[in-house]
Amino acid sequence: MKTPMLVNSPSETIPVSYCCPSASLSLRGVGFPVSPMVMKTSSIDVILGFDWMKKYTTEIKCKEKVVFVTTPKGERISVDVAVQAQSTPTVNQLDDDVDL
Repeated sequence: MKTPMLVNSPSETIPVSYCCPSASLSLRGVGFPVSPMVMKTSSIDVILGFDWMKKYTTEIKCKEKVVFVTTPKGERISVDVAVQAQSTPTVNQLDDDVDL
């Protein structure tokens, strides 16, 4: 039996059994190449890593609830973030040893 890969999210370590190479994430009608991994969790929809965010010059404006992303064609788009109320309080923390 193959050992699953483990992904460290802000709240837990999640086993990953499958990867979907050459998929596309659509933001404002623009396709962005992604290779999502299938995780057994109901609390996380998608994790876009630092490498992906760096590649598309992503800027997160928390106060304004907007994410800016540069498209593969070099255009800057904004995506409004809809924050949904959580049933229980959650605190997430990232390690501070990330190389950017």
